[in-house]
Amino acid sequence: MRPFPPPELVWAPGVSYLHVYALPAAHRNIGLAELISQSRAVAADTCGALVPVADQWLHATVQMIAVPAAHLDLPCREALTAALSAQLADVPALDLTVGPPLCGTGGVVLDATAVQGAGRASDGPWRALRDRTEEAIRQVIGDRGLNYDPGPPHISVAYAARDADSGPVQSSLQRIRPGRARWRVDAVELLDVVQDADAHTYTWRPVARIPFGECLQPAGGGRRARMADLIGPDLR
Repeated sequence: MRPFPPPELVWAPGVSYLHVYALPAAHRNIGLAELISQSRAVAADTCGALVPVADQWLHATVQMIAVPAAHLDLPCREALTAALSAQLADVPALDLTVGPPLCGTGGVVLDATAVQGAGRASDGPWRALRDRTEEAIRQVIGDRGLNYDPGPPHISVAYAARDADSGPVQSSLQRIRPGRARWRVDAVELLDVVQDADAHTYTWRPVARIPFGECLQPAGGGRRARMADLIGPDLR
């Protein structure tokens, strides 16, 4: 393992970036909560080599907007929220299989794979979600907002804090049973994300919550969500 983030991914001091995340509500999913808890327990038993991620900061990155958040004013954020809502208006909920936990170069992650008909695993539904998200970003900000590859869908449960051998950690992770859990994603969050590279943490200020269109409940006789309904509490 090597410290995460690596130097090339460290942001300038005081700079934050808007991200679109899917947030796992582990408190509503006993199987996922147990898998995360066991994985974090392994990470915590590494004499500081790994920094576990607290429940409120667990996430899977759909996409990062590669323009400093300070350059995106309220009208821009409202336009981005509207564009995301329009792009995701007919997206169904995604059922994902999460796990088994893996210890890689940057820490401990739970890979996530979509489950389609007949139980087939596929990255297609998540890829479609990312494509729709990127189109919304492109419509409002242009291609300059798209300069980041978040990789395959995953939840990081611990970040590496120093150089260490990942072998013993992986051996412990392999003993976790059950090693997989289900996760239903029915919304994404637009968030102003803050990186603390020294503490190996990512925290955020909420901007908007965007439910998938097929998961929206009619409000006041209509299907359209109000901006006020999409703003969540500040979790910092």
